[in-house]
Amino acid sequence: MSESGMKLAGCFLRTRGCSSRKTGFTLLELLMVMVITGILGGVLILNFSGGQNRAKAVTIVQNLNTLKKAATLYYYETGQWTGDGWAWIAPYVDSHAFVSDPNVPDSSRKYSINQTENGTVIVECRISDTWGGSSELRMALATLRQDFSLLNGEGEPYAADDPIVAMAISQAVNEGDPGSTEEDSGSYDNWDADTVYLGGDRVSVDGADFEARYWTQGDEPGNLSSPWQELTDEWRDFNIYEAGDVVVYNGATFEARNWTQNSQPGLIGSPWQEVTDEWRNFNIYSGGDIAVYDGQTWRAKWYTQNNEPGSGPEWELVD
Repeated sequence: MSESGMKLAGCFLRTRGCSSRKTGFTLLELLMVMVITGILGGVLILNFSGGQNRAKAVTIVQNLNTLKKAATLYYYETGQWTGDGWAWIAPYVDSHAFVSDPNVPDSSRKYSINQTENGTVIVECRISDTWGGSSELRMALATLRQDFSLLNGEGEPYAADDPIVAMAISQAVNEGDPGSTEEDSGSYDNWDADTVYLGGDRVSVDGADFEARYWTQGDEPGNLSSPWQELTDEWRDFNIYEAGDVVVYNGATFEARNWTQNSQPGLIGSPWQEVTDEWRNFNIYSGGDIAVYDGQTWRAKWYTQNNEPGSGPEWELVD
């Protein structure tokens, strides 16, 4: 054996205590391995469970946002919030007919459109233990309250012990216009520059209602740099919008394609899509999209914007 080989063998024997009897793990070593494995397994299970609850919470928020958009579109097409029964909204949510009447005890659906005592129209989801919820799921939703302005069934900021989580669709009273402020304006305490406000707090300024996106003091609502969101469906340059949000601008309804602030709807380059079957030069169309132009129906063959139907190969006439 070479000199280096003998040195390696000597190191190995010293590490093993030079004991020819020690051929495996001791009982203490095995117990330590089992304890460590159990701890790691518990941590993985907790992380997995927490991840599942957060995923469920995000799904609920996405569903609420979908219903909020669907209800707004329905209103601007029909002039009312509810139709015959509660199946009215089904065509507006891509066949996901998960809306039910909350007054029916044996209703099999968890989501519904409702109205609070102060007249706020909300879309809600029942998350009590009876409806398949859990305290962990409610805690996960509570962490999303500020980012998505989540409410409870009474229209107050959502808390982890609430059995219902909701989003405000409109501050309208009864069947009022979601953009109207004639009857419901000034429904909160007036904004005060010296008061500390938390995310979700609401105030009134000059007849308009605002909600704080996060902690603030001394930031007057209605400015681009302030953390206040006006509670209206009319487009505001200072409001922040996420993809899927719906606004009204100059009498037309628009949907945001992505996050935006201070981008005027109706302009080429803005992230807004007008909700209409009529062709608009600022709307973006993908292959298969349909638009009406000069009384004729056209189908886009591929991505196109600002190309009039019939003026190039981007569009084909639908028979």
